Amino acid sequence: RYAMQNRDFRDIVGFQARNIYYDEFPKGRMLVTHNYLMQGQRFGYEGCDGIKTGVTNLAGQCLVSHVTSKEGLHLVCVTLNNLNRWSDHRTLYNYAKSLYQQNEVDPDISAFDAAVVGGDKKRLKVVCNPSASYNVLISQAESVVREVVYDDFIYAPIEEGDVVGYLRYSVDGITI
Repeated sequence: RYAMQNRDFRDIVGFQARNIYYDEFPKGRMLVTHNYLMQGQRFGYEGCDGIKTGVTNLAGQCLVSHVTSKEGLHLVCVTLNNLNRWSDHRTLYNYAKSLYQQNEVDPDISAFDAAVVGGDKKRLKVVCNPSASYNVLISQAESVVREVVYDDFIYAPIEEGDVVGYLRYSVDGITI
């Protein structure tokens, strides 16, 4: 999951076919993915954008896959020595997605005043108009804590529309 946050890694493990060039193949050599779970492939799963297949005598058929769901979930599944890897990954992703719900960010957060340093005005009215959502485990939905995060002082110059803080949603101290 961490590696998928790196754009280069994500691009490399997400290609389905690519022509590569090197000394022994100056005209190029076509590489085609064997990850048939990737969206658009034989056993494609919506949102599957990588990662790696592998087969050895000792480990058997292995698969590490990643899905970015339309709800914004980032899920990773790993199976080892699994003859049903394509089907099992689909089943595990469907199960994992069923454990989450998508909540809208609170639309009615009150405006508040914040201190301004270095400007003509000493205080500034801050308004929050969020239009976003977040995913949370259904079992933890009632435990979500919302926190408005901003600096005690806002430094001038500041213009209308500038971002001066953010909302943080967490469960048991872990940001979601």
